[in-house]
Formats: sequence, C-alpha cells, structure tokens
Amino acid sequence: AENEMDPYVRKFGSYTDKRVTTPEGCDSDDPVDYVVHLADPEDLNNKWIKVGYLELRAGKPDIFVANSSAAPGWDLLVIVLRGRAAVRGVSEKVTCFSESLGKLEMMKLPSNGEKFEFSCKSCKSGSMNGGDSADEMATTLLVVKSSL
Repeated sequence: AENEMDPYVRKFGSYTDKRVTTPEGCDSDDPVDYVVHLADPEDLNNKWIKVGYLELRAGKPDIFVANSSAAPGWDLLVIVLRGRAAVRGVSEKVTCFSESLGKLEMMKLPSNGEKFEFSCKSCKSGSMNGGDSADEMATTLLVVKSSL
C-alpha cells in the first residue's frame, strides 16, 4: 500500500555538490566526460551514479565496457539522443553482435566486462566540409554509469 515503493527509490538531489568515489579502474580508458556525479556520502555501500554525453564523429569509434575485473559492480546504459549509432561486439564472446540504434533507442551493456564499439552511423565522411547539417556530422550519446 502506501510507501511500498520506497525501498526502490533513491533520491540524490541533495548530494549534487558531492564528488563520486568510484572504484579504482572504473573510469580507466573511458571516453566520456561525466558532467553529473551523484553519491550519498552517508551510504556505507558507496552507491553512485554518473551522467555524461559523448559525440561520435565519422571515422572515430569509441569502445565501451560495463564492469571489469579491476572495478566490478557497476552498470552502463547508453542512449542515442541524436543521429544513429552502429554497435558491434568486440570481445571474444560478443563478436557476432551487431545492432543499429536510432534516436532515443538505448542499450544496457552486460555487466560481464564484454566490450562494445559504438560508431556514428549517421555521419558522412567529409560532411564537415560538405555543408551537411549538424545532425549528419555527429551522433550524440547520453551515457549513464552507476553502482546502485
């Protein structure tokens, strides 16, 4: 009945000025510059969430991996905000994976350390000089990394 969802709700609004303490190795080789870092300093389990943006450009794919042996226990969600992204598995177990994501489509990466390459599918080589619209020059991703 009343308040039965409370165990599933975590509010970080009052902690926006705190920096996140993330495990060693969690951000190694991460192409994303996270602009929002939220954590509850009183949480003994060190739960945190980070939100950032990444612009994919023609000819410059980025590799994402959720979790790793160096920093276990976190998740990664990638949402396409603009353009189209091509996703392919690059780790041994996921080399057959290939997907195309459009605007507002998302992918939660598996937490087993598998690597995925995201590239700009809507980009055209040389489009920056060809006068094409900004939407054809880049794909914008919203990236949410968390340990909740």
